[in-house]
Amino acid sequence: MFFLSIFIPLLSYLVCVFLQNIIKEKKLNFLSCALLVLASILSIISTINVLTEGSSTVYLGTWINSGNLNITWSLEKNILTCSMISMVNFVSSLIHIYSVGYMKKDNKKILFMGYLGLFTFFMLFLVSSSNLLQLFLGWEGVGLTSYLLIGFWSFKNKANNAALKAFIVNRIGDFGLLLALFTIFIVFGTLNINEIKVLVNSQNDSFTGSNAEISVDTTNKTLRVHDGSTAGGSKLATASQTELQVVGDDSATFTMQVGSDVLQFSGGNGITTSTSSSKIVNIALDSTIITLDSIASSDSTEVLIDDGFRVTGTAHIPTLETNQLSSNDSSAIQINDSVNISGTLSVNNFDINSITSTDSTGVLINDNLVIAGVVKTLGSSTLQIEEAVNVLGTLQADAVDMEGFSSQSAGENADLDSAVEDVDTFAAATFRSAEYVYSATNTEGGATGDSTSGYEAGKIIITHDGTTAYHTQYGVTHSGTAPLLTFTTDIDSGNVRLRAASIAANTSIKFHRTLIKV
Repeated sequence: MFFLSIFIPLLSYLVCVFLQNIIKEKKLNFLSCALLVLASILSIISTINVLTEGSSTVYLGTWINSGNLNITWSLEKNILTCSMISMVNFVSSLIHIYSVGYMKKDNKKILFMGYLGLFTFFMLFLVSSSNLLQLFLGWEGVGLTSYLLIGFWSFKNKANNAALKAFIVNRIGDFGLLLALFTIFIVFGTLNINEIKVLVNSQNDSFTGSNAEISVDTTNKTLRVHDGSTAGGSKLATASQTELQVVGDDSATFTMQVGSDVLQFSGGNGITTSTSSSKIVNIALDSTIITLDSIASSDSTEVLIDDGFRVTGTAHIPTLETNQLSSNDSSAIQINDSVNISGTLSVNNFDINSITSTDSTGVLINDNLVIAGVVKTLGSSTLQIEEAVNVLGTLQADAVDMEGFSSQSAGENADLDSAVEDVDTFAAATFRSAEYVYSATNTEGGATGDSTSGYEAGKIIITHDGTTAYHTQYGVTHSGTAPLLTFTTDIDSGNVRLRAASIAANTSIKFHRTLIKV
């Protein structure tokens, strides 16, 4: 709502300028007034929101990042800016409504309404800016639109002279404002308004902060920690080019507090993770994100982060324990070493050369899987894929169980003879039909061309009605004078059985099975 309360007047300008030949005049007048009234309502809601939730900065993007100069497109949302935005939008909405009647007989009144909206936008942009360069841009926009509004009746010399006078006066103000910007940047090294406020306060040695408040003294290059009563601060943290030294009384607790989340260090001769009641440095961080070049622990001590953690470079972590690992933008999460996940890993797109499970723990993939190498399971492990899988290399598996069917890569019975024996079985309650591709071999007589056949291949299709099993054998090819095997099917103890008898002893059969679920 805060964002809309600023940019809706800009929308009013765009509508009036670009749609004046498409939408009727009365509708455009009504629409421009309605947009400004809506902006007024949203700005009042934003003010109430600030009172309940506190101030914040609305980040829009990076503008300039060169050397020490870092300028962002951002809006300051606090009680002062929201109050100013509410007032500007309210007054501008009244002017819009008044101008509908005042400019009634003017042929270019829609363009005038557009200029009013553009003037309002630049004024809002000016009062909500979080840095001085952005404020200057808003100032220039206000000056430009003022010139356009003052000289709108360009056929009048009086209007032209007044517009020219306003333009010249604004340019004089531009020179002073630019000179101030250059001076502020040279002195403070920043154009950010909040940073300048902190630095200005820190320059005053008589400044007395509240208990545990931290200020920066750029003159003496120190970080001052206040006790609520001593002017200038009671304890100092001195910064050099290579280190930050915390200087305090070792006999008492040294507390630095800015927020509610507390980071603890022991004082004295070094910084440790001690939790003793004395010599404790408590540093409370009023931020959910800490930007660091490196986080390292060289011993068994843990590095514990209880809130948001963002790494823009490379995180080298021997052991990573986390409830959630995510990337919200186009940045990739790259893990170059082993990953041990005892819970659930949820990803939208998983690109990996190999997935291996070495124990009975299953590998569960709920979404797309792209594999250029090999997918394999070892021992009793199970690889479960619940959605799409795209394998560019080789898929190695003894069995594949998917939605609707199950496929077993190989089965075998190595000792068939004239007696009827089970070749394979499957659960009748689970699977309705099955297809077998088989190959049989006999070495007793088939190789010599006797009455028995040495080699045979074919297909068998089976279905059942829960009580009786039915099968069809087709595509039978054999090397001898007669088929090697005779097949039968039945249901026994809830299992569909594929059975066979051979016309010669020592006949072996191998098969591939595909099952269709009930």
